[in-house]
Amino acid sequence: MRNILCLVAVGIICVLATGCADPYENAVEEHISLLEKANVILAGVEDAASLKAAKPALEELGEKMRDAAGRLKGLEAPSKDEEESLKAKYEKRTRDVAAELLSHLTTIGTMKGGADLGRIFKGAVPKVVPKK
Repeated sequence: MRNILCLVAVGIICVLATGCADPYENAVEEHISLLEKANVILAGVEDAASLKAAKPALEELGEKMRDAAGRLKGLEAPSKDEEESLKAKYEKRTRDVAAELLSHLTTIGTMKGGADLGRIFKGAVPKVVPKK
């Protein structure tokens, strides 16, 4: 589960490192927003019953994240200046959201039924980062 979250964080940072022209910026913003929504849901998970209740919403968010990651494939990389500007704009927010998600997943992973939670986010990070 921790590996999945690290993959999510690294993937988003990789996208940021390659830049975010308008289509990238929109997709990255959407991705971060979805992670923030996941954090809100996960913050309400206190036991196995609340985890079970949260899973459908998390499954839906995972699917939306996979869709957002898919839209990043095939996009043309932005200029170096755009890349630096947008990296500066999103890097801290991405790290903060990813750290919070890791904290939630680590805590929930010890609960009954929490060990498989990482699979929900599998494939939610783009596998193809555009080359310059």
